[in-house]
Amino acid sequence: MKPVFCLGDICADLVLPLGMVRRSKRGEFVTREETDVVFRHGGSVANTAAGLRALGIPVQFCGTVGDDVYGYALKEELLRIGTDVSCMAIDPSVPTLLIAIVVDEFGERTAFATHRTHASQHQVQLGQIPQNLCETIGWLHCSGLLLREEPAAMTQLTVMCRCHEAGIPVSLDINARIESRGDEAFYANLMQAVSYSDVLFGSIEEELPLIAGAASEQAIRALTQGGRTIVARAGASGATVYTDSATYQCPAFSVPVVDTIGAGDVYNAGFLSALFLGKSLAQANRYGNAAAAFCVMQAGGRACPSLSELELFLSDR
Repeated sequence: MKPVFCLGDICADLVLPLGMVRRSKRGEFVTREETDVVFRHGGSVANTAAGLRALGIPVQFCGTVGDDVYGYALKEELLRIGTDVSCMAIDPSVPTLLIAIVVDEFGERTAFATHRTHASQHQVQLGQIPQNLCETIGWLHCSGLLLREEPAAMTQLTVMCRCHEAGIPVSLDINARIESRGDEAFYANLMQAVSYSDVLFGSIEEELPLIAGAASEQAIRALTQGGRTIVARAGASGATVYTDSATYQCPAFSVPVVDTIGAGDVYNAGFLSALFLGKSLAQANRYGNAAAAFCVMQAGGRACPSLSELELFLSDR
């Protein structure tokens, strides 16, 4: 089985569980450990890569971190779980991107990035990409986060184009952060990336309307032209998969929520792993929702089940 090549962001998540503090003020017992700031391994594409590894899919990760304690910790964790990091770079000219994530009492998160520009994730160079890439991988997965700045934007678009022309399936998680709205260069890069994509992931409320031009089902379905599969994630409402001829809806599984960090990233891992295993799109949607359910029941964005855990979870539902 050829690996999934995950090209994208990796960062250090610093999680601030302020929701726990609010709960303690209501008289519930909360330990000090539950309210401490916690370092966790993060990054949208890196989270999906880790999820794929947990599900038994071979993965090669390509990204850039700084020459600091966070950068080395992030690389070592990917190595620990069996990820090929031969295309990952450590850049001494920039610090590793840090994301402060505030978690409220309902498990919902709000993220703040530093540095917001010239961050380590945007330093991915074309030289990190093997010349024979298209001969060695079975899938390319990316996100919109690298498309905001050079040199990462050009690197990602070049790799996406190369894989698209070689017939290698390409998936893109839109990941359009609010600070990117109104950025014409980013929007042009994003639309070019969409044109190279076979599977497009995005939130139904914010990200897909940015690409489709409207929030209607008709506008989103129009994105399926050319055989593209659209995955419209809707958080607690589950997800809907659109093709040019069919629609597959799957509600979210009802589970207790610790936090929602990385839920979409882990959904992507569940969905893509199902496709790798020859499952249908309807089954892939269920795999994605089940993986996301596992994620929100635990803290952090890397809480993906193993394949056996996922299938056991689904067998009871």
